[in-house]
Amino acid sequence: MNSSSLYVDVVVPFPLASAFTYHYDELLSGQIQVGKRIVVPFRNKPIVAIVLKLHGNKPEGYETKAVVSIVDTTPSVSDIQLNFWSWIANYYQCTIGEVMKAAIPASLRLDADARISVDEEVEPQRVEQWDNQTREIYYYALGDRDLKLSKLVKEFGKEEVYQIVSSLMRESVFSCDGSARGVQKRMVKMVRLSSSYRHLKTLEMVLKGLSRAPKQQELMVYMMDECRIDDNWAYGFSTDEIKKRQLYSGVRPLVQKGIIELFEVEERELINAHSTETTLPCLSEVQETAYKEILHNFFEKQVVLLHGVTASGKTEIYIRLIADCLKQNKQVLYLLPEIGLTTQIIRRLKSVFGNRVAIYHSRISDNERLELWEKMHAYDPSNTEGECQVILGARSAIFLPFKRLGLIIVDEEHESSFKQYDPSPRYNARDAAIVLSHIHQCKTLLGSATPSVETYYNAESGKFGLVTLTQRYNDIVPPEIVITDISEAKRTKSMQGAFTPVLVEEIKQSLENKKQVILFQNRRGYGLFVQCNSCGWTPKCLHCDVSLTYHKADNSLVCHYCGYKMYFPKACPTCHGKEIKDIGHGTEKIEAEIKELFPEAKLLRMDLDTTRKKNAFDHIIGSFERHEADILIGTQMVTKGLDFSNVAVVGIINADAILKFPDFRAYERSFQLMLQVSGRAGRLHGGGKVVIQTSDPTNPLFNDVIKGDYPSLYRSQIKDREMFHYPPFYRMVSIMVKHKYQNIVDTFANQLAYVLRQQFGDRVLGPEYPLLSRVQNSYQKQIILKYERDYSISAAKKLIEKIISHVLSHSSNKNVSIIIDVDPL
Repeated sequence: MNSSSLYVDVVVPFPLASAFTYHYDELLSGQIQVGKRIVVPFRNKPIVAIVLKLHGNKPEGYETKAVVSIVDTTPSVSDIQLNFWSWIANYYQCTIGEVMKAAIPASLRLDADARISVDEEVEPQRVEQWDNQTREIYYYALGDRDLKLSKLVKEFGKEEVYQIVSSLMRESVFSCDGSARGVQKRMVKMVRLSSSYRHLKTLEMVLKGLSRAPKQQELMVYMMDECRIDDNWAYGFSTDEIKKRQLYSGVRPLVQKGIIELFEVEERELINAHSTETTLPCLSEVQETAYKEILHNFFEKQVVLLHGVTASGKTEIYIRLIADCLKQNKQVLYLLPEIGLTTQIIRRLKSVFGNRVAIYHSRISDNERLELWEKMHAYDPSNTEGECQVILGARSAIFLPFKRLGLIIVDEEHESSFKQYDPSPRYNARDAAIVLSHIHQCKTLLGSATPSVETYYNAESGKFGLVTLTQRYNDIVPPEIVITDISEAKRTKSMQGAFTPVLVEEIKQSLENKKQVILFQNRRGYGLFVQCNSCGWTPKCLHCDVSLTYHKADNSLVCHYCGYKMYFPKACPTCHGKEIKDIGHGTEKIEAEIKELFPEAKLLRMDLDTTRKKNAFDHIIGSFERHEADILIGTQMVTKGLDFSNVAVVGIINADAILKFPDFRAYERSFQLMLQVSGRAGRLHGGGKVVIQTSDPTNPLFNDVIKGDYPSLYRSQIKDREMFHYPPFYRMVSIMVKHKYQNIVDTFANQLAYVLRQQFGDRVLGPEYPLLSRVQNSYQKQIILKYERDYSISAAKKLIEKIISHVLSHSSNKNVSIIIDVDPL
């Protein structure tokens, strides 16, 4: 390579429209590769960039700066990933820098302002094996508790610091912003059955011998029951968990007898406790037929939709397909919409595939993300027992560096949680996964009991394959769905808080029969808002156009959009009246009213307030699964894919809240939510009852819900979509204009809509204020663009960007924020 061709285009983790070009010395020419991280000067400080392209074209109009150093010895990002990033940036109308920031762990970006955390327990022998400068940097970092990467660069120079820091991060010695494994290491005390007692017959004899030691016997019964769930007799239990069950007094004597043993495990590794592999689950005749139909469809189609009713056993089919893929030494990506769903699925997958299953979602630490990223880079397809063969994760898992991807499973494909809203890129992981499968030339299976209208249309039209499962596993009888009239109950004054007499009676019978109950209310907090009885005053957020939600637990009023908080007022600030009452029901209030109605019942609540801490999902789900609580109250989290064998009654507190939401998808989402939450009842023994409370019992949607008639719902919705130019017949793009001053938003949005109409005509709707006209001190106005499916996506993107640039250049307010959301949900 001669000196005239030493130029490199890079991507930096900022929302900038184009790549940046730098030049580099001939000495680096054999080391720089596409996908490697390099250090470049940017805005007067060094940053880490990813190499996109090597070329010999000197850019015009400016002098290039020189590459400072190379961070990687091998590329951190593959060509496949870069192609995928480019597609996301192009389709979702964002920059590739925004995709980079979302795609790679923060530790790989090595931001100059990042704080360096150090593992202080590295063995001296290991340190002695490092070179002099690595040792010097390590010891320097040990002596500085508030060390930033920029300080290391200033002290030791740019050329080698980034490479050394990156190397130490890969070894988990360094990490950014306090996520180091060594710094956060927490050992958890555990107990498990001793090796000579891991047999059912032996344990039955032990139980007989403990008849005079009830606490020891109770502890043994608990451990045996849990081990039997996954047929894993080496399963460990944390001592904290045992203390919560008030069984800890049985631990010491059982340890002394050698029946159980104590050990320690790092907290983050608890997820690997179920690592013993067992045989594949047996499929029923109906499941076997569906499995073979999927394989047949995969010969002709890249994507197949598995439309299976709730509790039809879709997961067992997924497991069989995963096993097929692993036999071919290929990787599998299993996408779930919610972190909370991973708890039960992890146990099921790990019981079959052991430690070949890895977990990836937003609640694991950055250090854990980096560790998984590195393992996937080192993945050897020829090692059939290797790690990282099955990745179970939420939407961000699509960005991982797969080497030999053979299958993508998108479970609950209809869920809006697959859509990223803020920050950019605003991608839909389901749709992006389909594109990823095309890039890897593998297959995608979409699974749902209530598919999105767009997905079902693609299946009906032949673009996707379609396989249906119309009966529950083992012919279990579906739950009976009862519609109960809130208006009538209010008229007859028979409501008990938020509950109709029908729902109260069903809960009562369920508790008497030692069965469990799930109650769904799609709003958290206590009251939805509070109001003065005298003058009607309602406290609103200072920063958003929304009423504050009452949280009784800490006597506060909270904005769920920006977090603004105030204490419950003792008197009305307008009329000084003392009577201020809460209006409506959130999950917290539902919990309080249930306690009054059923004081003996044990309750759990699952919403954003109770699941903020790491592992909170696991604790709540595990506790309910073990029947430590009788009633689970929650938001949408309780509707999605959870499998509880003892639930007999499901109550939907207020179906109108979702049914009457002003959105063209309201009926579709209402049907999905109601049917999904209904599917939690009677999963093991059949039967069960679902009580749906509504003020509009004659709405035809409820007939479809009662019959579980998705095709009927689809037929009615697809006609409306075609008539009013909605997806799947038209593409939608939302353009949101934001500014702190309302008059500027009005002026700019009107100008932008006017110019858009000159190019797109009546495909442009608005501008209009959305339901929330002000969020976090910014007013916002929305323009919707709807254009035909055969209209070029890239042409539309270029035209939209050109128009926005034109309006900005002619506007006196160039600091207006413009947010583009392609395929908004």
